[in-house]
Amino acid sequence: MITKSSRQFDLYIKRLIYIPFIYLAFGILWIAATDWTMFSYTIDFQTISTISTYKGWLFIFITFIFIFILVKKVAFRLRDSNTQIAKLSLSDQLTGLPNRYVIIDRIERLIIASRRHDLDFGIIFIDIDDFKTINDTLGHVAGDTLLKEFGERLTSAVRQADTVSRFGGDEFLILLPSIADSIDLVISKIQAKLNADFLTQKNTGLVVNASMGAALFPRDGTKLEELLLHADHHMYKSKRNS
Repeated sequence: MITKSSRQFDLYIKRLIYIPFIYLAFGILWIAATDWTMFSYTIDFQTISTISTYKGWLFIFITFIFIFILVKKVAFRLRDSNTQIAKLSLSDQLTGLPNRYVIIDRIERLIIASRRHDLDFGIIFIDIDDFKTINDTLGHVAGDTLLKEFGERLTSAVRQADTVSRFGGDEFLILLPSIADSIDLVISKIQAKLNADFLTQKNTGLVVNASMGAALFPRDGTKLEELLLHADHHMYKSKRNS
């Protein structure tokens, strides 16, 4: 989608490209006008030369001011674009939550820190039960709305220090850097948030069930793959039992 800011950015670039040609055209016209004036009127050459010099320097000054303003606007636009690109690369576009690459990186960093300082932490895998059926029955718009609201409820159920991420599809992963309560109590708090009906469409209530599986470092594993596998295994065990 071409946004207004994108069109402005393209306009700034075009102006920068056209400046040398405008400057060249102005120079040619200025020389031609000066020569025509010299031959058409009895004006002292030194006077014409002085006027040309002053006006030439004035034009150069104005040109550089114009270039400076355009370059500044382009620089701001590039900075904003880089910020947007960085944000998109670190977050899920639908829910706005950190994506799987961010959560994996944070877990790996936390593993290193926890080994060094003999700390423990936990992760919780969460999967929406029968999401494909919901998506196929109510449509993708309703499915997207459900995913966004689901992410919001997960975020509201945990602490600010915890990280809620959309791991992919209808799977979410929560990182608990420190376990103040038992991880079963955290799961109970999350489940309580999910018990209320979801509004996937106007005036449409939907009961959503979710399967969860947890893993603790270092009890259930000391490597990323071990922790993810343990949590994933218990999540699908919960799904089979539901």
